[in-house]
Amino acid sequence: MNEVELKLAVDRDALQQALARTDFADFSLKAEKTRKLQSIYFDTPDKRLRNAATTLRIRETGSGRVQTLKVGTGVIRGLSSTREFELPTQETEPNLSLIDDAAVRDRVQSLLNGATIAPRFETQIDRVTRDFTRNDNTEIEVAFDHGKAIAQGHEQDICEIELELKSGPVSQLYDLAAHLLGDIPFDFSSQSKAEIGHGLADRLSGDKAVDLTATAAPAGKIELKTNQTAEDALVSILSSCLTQIAGNRARLIKHADNERIEFTHQMRVGLRRLRSALKVYQPFIADSGLFEMGQEAQRLATYLGNLRDLDVMTSEIIGPLHERSPDGIEFQGLMIALDSARDTVRQDVIAQLATARANSFILQLARYIQTREWREEISPEACEALDMPALEFANYALRKRWKACAKRAKHLETLTIEERHELRKALKKLRYAIEFFKTLYDKEQTGIFIKSLKKLQDVFGYLNDVAMTDRLVAMDLPAAPSGQQLLPAIGFVAGWHKARADMAWSEAQHRWKKLKHTPRVWRHDD
Repeated sequence: MNEVELKLAVDRDALQQALARTDFADFSLKAEKTRKLQSIYFDTPDKRLRNAATTLRIRETGSGRVQTLKVGTGVIRGLSSTREFELPTQETEPNLSLIDDAAVRDRVQSLLNGATIAPRFETQIDRVTRDFTRNDNTEIEVAFDHGKAIAQGHEQDICEIELELKSGPVSQLYDLAAHLLGDIPFDFSSQSKAEIGHGLADRLSGDKAVDLTATAAPAGKIELKTNQTAEDALVSILSSCLTQIAGNRARLIKHADNERIEFTHQMRVGLRRLRSALKVYQPFIADSGLFEMGQEAQRLATYLGNLRDLDVMTSEIIGPLHERSPDGIEFQGLMIALDSARDTVRQDVIAQLATARANSFILQLARYIQTREWREEISPEACEALDMPALEFANYALRKRWKACAKRAKHLETLTIEERHELRKALKKLRYAIEFFKTLYDKEQTGIFIKSLKKLQDVFGYLNDVAMTDRLVAMDLPAAPSGQQLLPAIGFVAGWHKARADMAWSEAQHRWKKLKHTPRVWRHDD
């Protein structure tokens, strides 16, 4: 049978909060049971099953022993879709003859090719299962799991909520998840229990070890093919944005008490990329709820932007000047005041991210990606347009973005500060758009253009950071310790950077001229 599950990673306190919830809207709770599950996972020494996205286990359920074979592609945005073959057994070792699908059985035997299989790790899980229904056609089983993976005497915690669709549309998984979670923070699981166990075993055997929660979540890769449609490209682009947004939100909340500025930056970039993608596709999806999600993305990005500005001010604008300040200029008081302001803003950001509204935003985006429900909301003409080749749409989108930049840079030498800012934003949108579609074009040529564009953006980014120094005077900073005066340090910072702004602006004009003469990879008529 096919198994469709939505896997949500939470911590132990969040799991207990979710279990205590009683408001399920129009979902009905039909049954609940508690079990202890002990599962032994088997593979060959060279991990043939794992490498073929295949899982083989023997599970003790308390009421019997079950052999399970799962064949699938892993977990993507928390959603797994696998073929599962499950049968009762009395044996403690796998018996491939129990697999009742002859084609699958032959495939596994061919994959093993006589190699010996042995236990690789085990999981011990305390599970509370609840069965929900909605209307006449939706049945969802929700498992609240807490336990551990064990390999060679070492352990790793497992804590997650799994929603398995028994019948009904996939969209119902996201609806129920929103009701179960409320304002409880979560992340989409990137690993199944089997992958967690394999990862633990790999670390113990000296293979690559990565703590996924200790580093910022990068954008998901976008791999487009020329035979795909514009809509296929949209799904891939949105998926990439969601991976970046959801992963870094979870890390920001988890590390709320320390200064992991990369999480703030990456989530903000994810939200900007999402808004840029929605703008690129606006001609087709303007009438859909998906397009309206750009407003919520902007709201969250504003909170993150306030924090990011203070991060940049501290680490990139003021930090490098410590050893350059003249006698009589003391930076300690300014840094302490800024750190205090950052702490306050950081807590505001966490408060906004740990809400039912933020949960709903992330789950709704995931739902749109999985179901493509925008087709039910837009016109037949727009649906037809989304079926155009991805490359044809990419050429159109990139031409449009380039023309917007060229228009704003037409009289570059005389641009005001505000006009420079608008050009900077247009260049950023162009960069995002090129990165969305770059796999449709020649890799080397695209890389050359992106490199030239990035150099120009770096200069504009510095100029924007310098403009932020004007805010220091107006900011309501906490008082400096020991009566230290902040204005001398602020004045030195502003003066030092503004003295270099003219040189940077000259470089920006030079970089723009170079970019204009860099070959553009998309088909153009300008």
